[in-house]
Amino acid sequence: MLHGHLSPGGGFQGGVIVASAVVLIYLGYGYEISTKTFNQNLLKKSEAIGALMYSFLHCLVYFMLLTSAEMYFLM
Repeated sequence: MLHGHLSPGGGFQGGVIVASAVVLIYLGYGYEISTKTFNQNLLKKSEAIGALMYSFLHCLVYFMLLTSAEMYFLM
């Protein structure tokens, strides 16, 4: 999780660590403290932005591959 910018992979492990931290805070401090700690609106906006970024990058890479393949066949 600490060296993900240097090599591929580690996203699943990082997600498990973050999710475990949320669950442990909920189990340790209860519902009221955990809802105060984690702003629900911010989490929803972050999830939406992440999904939009993933979709945008997927379309961008697909477009780049499609145009590079067309250029290859035109040569």
